Formats: sequence, structure tokens, C-alpha cells
Amino acid sequence: MNRKSTNLAKGIGIGMAVGAVAGIAGSKMITSNKKLKKTASKALKSVNHVVSNMQNMLTK
Repeated sequence: MNRKSTNLAKGIGIGMAVGAVAGIAGSKMITSNKKLKKTASKALKSVNHVVSNMQNMLTK
């Protein structure tokens, strides 16, 4: 059971990261300005933080 929940959490985390990157890439093609770059950077840091927290919770 634990292995299934671990795989599920990893899949969710990867899906969130891929979705964030796709959204950022799409936005960047439409326009490129400093505000967008700053927002994209913050979004990626947030996704990274969430995935790291999930991994820490599941490995302990």
C-alpha cells in the first residue's frame, strides 16, 4: 500500500512540474518581459518546494 501511495505522490509531483513548465513556456512565447520572467521563476521555485516536501514526507 505504501509503495502505491509513493508512486502516486511522485506522479502528482511530476505532473505539477511538467504543467508549470508548459505554462511558463507558453506564456514566454506570447510575451517576454521582466515581470513575466520574475513570476515564472517564483512559480518554478514553488513547484520545486512542493515536490521536495512531498519527497521528504514519503521518505520519513
